[in-house]
Amino acid sequence: MPKRPLLILPTAAIADRVKMKTGFGSSNYHFPLPQKQKNKLTPQFESMLQKFITDSTEGIEPEYVLVLETTGKIDNFERAVRAVPGLEWLAEIDTDEIKADDDFFEITKIGKRLFYNQIDDITTKQSSDIWKVLKDNGFIDKNEYITDKPLDDFTKFIPESLAEYSDTIMSVINKKITDTKEKLMSGRLFLSMSNQQAMRDLLSEWNKWPDNRDVLSKKWVEIFSQLKDMRKWDIQDRLRETGIEKYWKEELDIKKGTSSKILFEVELWYRKDNTKRNDIQAKVEQLIESENGSVITKCIIDEGIRFHAIKAELPSENIERVLNSEYTKLFKCDDVMFFRPTGQCVADVYPEGVEEEAFQEGEVFGVPVLAILDGDPFVYHSLLENRLIVDDPDDFGSAYQAKGRKHCTAMASLICHGELDAEESPLPRPIYVRPIMKPDPDDFINNPPREHIAKEHFFEDLILRSVRRIFAGDADEKPVAPTIKIINLSICDPARMFFHQLSSCAKLLDWLSEKYQVLFCISAGNNGADIDLEKSKAKLSQLTDEDLTKHTMKILHGDIRNHRLMSPADFVNALSIGAIHTDKSTIYNQGNRVDILPSQELPSPITVHGYGFRNSINPEIYLPGGRQLYDYITDNQYRINDIGMAPGQKVAAAPVNPGERNRGIYIRGTSNSAALASRGAALIYEVLDELRSGADTDIPDEHMAVVIKSLLVHGASWSNSFNILESCLKTRNNSRLFKRIAARYLGYGIPDIKRVIECTERRATAIGYGSIKKNEKHELRFPLPPSLSGLNEMRRLILTLAWFSPVNAETRKYRKANLSFDPPGNEVGVTRVNADWQHVKNGTIQHEILEGSEVVTYQDGNNLKIDVVCREDAHTLDESVNYGLAVTLEVAEDVNIPIYEEIKQRIEIPIKIDGAS
Repeated sequence: MPKRPLLILPTAAIADRVKMKTGFGSSNYHFPLPQKQKNKLTPQFESMLQKFITDSTEGIEPEYVLVLETTGKIDNFERAVRAVPGLEWLAEIDTDEIKADDDFFEITKIGKRLFYNQIDDITTKQSSDIWKVLKDNGFIDKNEYITDKPLDDFTKFIPESLAEYSDTIMSVINKKITDTKEKLMSGRLFLSMSNQQAMRDLLSEWNKWPDNRDVLSKKWVEIFSQLKDMRKWDIQDRLRETGIEKYWKEELDIKKGTSSKILFEVELWYRKDNTKRNDIQAKVEQLIESENGSVITKCIIDEGIRFHAIKAELPSENIERVLNSEYTKLFKCDDVMFFRPTGQCVADVYPEGVEEEAFQEGEVFGVPVLAILDGDPFVYHSLLENRLIVDDPDDFGSAYQAKGRKHCTAMASLICHGELDAEESPLPRPIYVRPIMKPDPDDFINNPPREHIAKEHFFEDLILRSVRRIFAGDADEKPVAPTIKIINLSICDPARMFFHQLSSCAKLLDWLSEKYQVLFCISAGNNGADIDLEKSKAKLSQLTDEDLTKHTMKILHGDIRNHRLMSPADFVNALSIGAIHTDKSTIYNQGNRVDILPSQELPSPITVHGYGFRNSINPEIYLPGGRQLYDYITDNQYRINDIGMAPGQKVAAAPVNPGERNRGIYIRGTSNSAALASRGAALIYEVLDELRSGADTDIPDEHMAVVIKSLLVHGASWSNSFNILESCLKTRNNSRLFKRIAARYLGYGIPDIKRVIECTERRATAIGYGSIKKNEKHELRFPLPPSLSGLNEMRRLILTLAWFSPVNAETRKYRKANLSFDPPGNEVGVTRVNADWQHVKNGTIQHEILEGSEVVTYQDGNNLKIDVVCREDAHTLDESVNYGLAVTLEVAEDVNIPIYEEIKQRIEIPIKIDGAS
C-alpha cells in the first residue's frame, strides 16, 4: 500500500432528474421553397414506383434499398420509417459529400476575424468594427450567419474611416458565399428496404405535403423539406469509400500472370427475419459460384451489431471487368451493402533479435486480470516463462515455428516488463493469451511468414468467440478467465481506415465492452508508407532540430487524410492508443539512418490520428512507441528503417536457433503503445485491488474496469507537447480552432501512470463510481482543503469521467448513454486548459484540466460538487450505466499545504448532501 493511497469519494446522492434537451431540424442550411421541392422530386417518386412495377415478375416481388439523401440534421427518423408498412429500417449514415447548389447550401457564417485574416493591411479593431456594422444593420444575424439583405446597401452604413475598404469587404463576403455554394455539405443518408406497397404508401405521404402537412408526422414534414435526392442504393454505393477498388488493383499487380483468385468480403444488408437472411445468403453464394468464384466462409452476428457477411474469391479476370465498369449480377445485387477488402490484420514483421544474458524472473501469483488477443507467444523465453496462460482452442499454435512467434512475444514482454531498458518490475499476475493470428501460408517473401488473421476466419467472429469464451464459456463449458478486466488488442486493419462509418469490428468491441464491463486497449494503427519530405538528406542535415521538427510536422499535417484511425480503433467504448516518438533506449550507432522528427514529445511519424466517431477525441491517449528512424531512398523520399537495433523499445524476441531463450530486439509502433497502456491499466488494477481490500467501502467488481479507464486517462496532459505542436502548425486561419487540431494529434495527452496510483502531500486523488439511469443526476462531493482558502498560489484541478455506453447499431447516434459533468471551477479559482470543452463530451470519457491562482475564500467544510448527468443519445436507453470518476486537486510541491491530509480527513467524515434521503 502506498504511503498516501488513493481516496474514495462518498457514495453519490441521486439528485433531481435532468431535463432532456430537444431540438429539430437545422438552422444554418438553406432549403428550397416547398412548391419548388415538390416539382423537382415528384417525378423521382413516381419513377421509383414505376421501377418496382416494371421489375415485378409473377410470384416475385422485388425489394430495393431506398436512399433518402438529406441536408442538415434530422434525428429520430427511424420511428417514422417503421410506421410505413413494407419499409424496413436498415441504417442512417452521416456524410459530408453532398454537393451544394442554388437550392441547398449551407448559410455562410462570418467570424469577427474574417476581414483581419483576408485583408492584408487591416487592423484587428477595424475588422471588429466592420463586423459590428454588418451585424447592427441586419447583414449578419444574431448567430453570425449572413442574411438575405442585399450587400449593395452596405455602403450606406459604413463609417467614413472604413469607406476605403467597402469594395474589398463586399468582395470577401461574396467570395465566401460563392465558396460555400461550391463546397460539399454535410447531411445524412437514410436507408430502408422497400417493396412496391411501401413505395405506394410513401408516395401517398409525399402527395400530402406541403398543402396537407397537418396530417403528416413531424418527421415526414421535416425530411420532405430537407430531402435533396431519392434513389436506389447502387453499385457505386457498394464500392465507394471502402477501399475495395484500390485493393483489387494492388492484388491484380501482385498476382499478375498467375491463376490465383482474389479474396474480398461481401457485406450484406442485415435482415432481422431469419428466413429472409438465409435465402439472401444462398442467393449471393449462388451468384459468386456462377462467376467461377468460391465462398470461403460466412459470418452472422445477431447480438449487438447486426452483421452479415461472406468471404469470397473471384478469378482475376472477373475483378478486371469490374474495374472496367462491366458489372455482373453479383455487383448489381440489391442485397449487398458493401464490397470490402478482406480484413488485412497483419502483425509487423520483426527482424531477428540478439541473444543476451539470462533475464531475471519475478514471482507470479493470483488470477489473471489482463488478456492478450494476438498471435501465439514463445512461452519459453526467460522473460515469459510461467507468466502466460495460453488458451488455444482453435489450435493456431500448431501452425507456428518457434522463430515465427514474434508479435505476441513482443507484446507480452512489454506488458509484463515494460521497456527492458527501463528496468521496471514485472507485473505480479499471469496473463491470459488467446491466439487469433497464425502464419500466412501464402507469404513467400518473409521467413518465417508474417502473422495474420487467416482468410478462413472473420476477425469479428474470432473476437466474439474469444471474448465470449473468457466471460461466458463455450457451449456447456465454464468461463475460462472471468476475472479479466483489461484486454490488449495490438492489431489493426490498414485496409479499413475510419471515414464516417464505424467498422463492424469496432461496433462489436463496443458491445462486448459494455456487456462484460471490460476495458479494451487497442493500437490506433501505423502508416508505414514512404514520406516525401521535399528535401534531400543533405538539405535536411542543414536544418536545426527545431526547423526539422516544424518541416516534418507540416508535411505530415498535409497528408493527415492518409493517417486516419484504422479498424478496430474507431470504437466508442474502448481506449485507442497512439504512439509518441520516444523510448528508453540509447543509440550507439545511428549510421545513415535519419531521425526526421527530432522531438521526443510529439507523436511518432508513423502513428495515425483522429478524429473518432462523431468527432470524438480518439486516440484518447498517446504512449511511447519508440523512435522511428528512416532511410533516404531518392528524390526526397524516405522509408522506414525496420532494423532491430536501437532506438526503439527493447522487448523479448523469438528464438532463431534451438535452445535460445534470451533474445531481445528493438521495435517501434502503436502496438507497443497499446501494450504499455495495458500494462498501465494492470498496474492501476493492483492499486485498486489493494485499496478495496482495506477500504470500508468495497469497489464493486463490475465497476473496476470503468474506474481503471478513468484513471488511465486521468494522468494525461498536453504539457510541452502542445507548445511544440503550436509552433509547428498554428496559423492565423486556424488559431480559433487550434485546440481541436491539437486534440487530433495528442488526444488527451501523454499519461503519467505513477501520478494516478498514489498521492503526495501536495496532491490528492479521489475516485468515485456508480450506476446511473437515463435523466438521472448523481451528486459527488470532493472536500476543499481549508489551507488553500485565500491563498494566492497556482493550483490544478483534474476531473475524469469514464463509462461504457450501451450502443444502438441501427442509428447514426449509436452511443445510447451521454454522460457528462460541468467542472466546478469558480469554487477553487481555476479555469479550463487543454482540450476544447465541447470536444471532450463526444466520446465515453470526459477529461478536464483546470488551472489558476485566483484568490478564493471558503469555509472549512465546503465541497466541490460534481454533478454527473445521464442523457439518452441514441434510443432507447433502458439500461443502467456504470461510470468511474477521478478527481485530483494539487499545488506545487514547494507550496507548504497539507492538501492530502486535509482532504482525507474530511472524506472520512460523512458529508451531508442537501436533499439526499
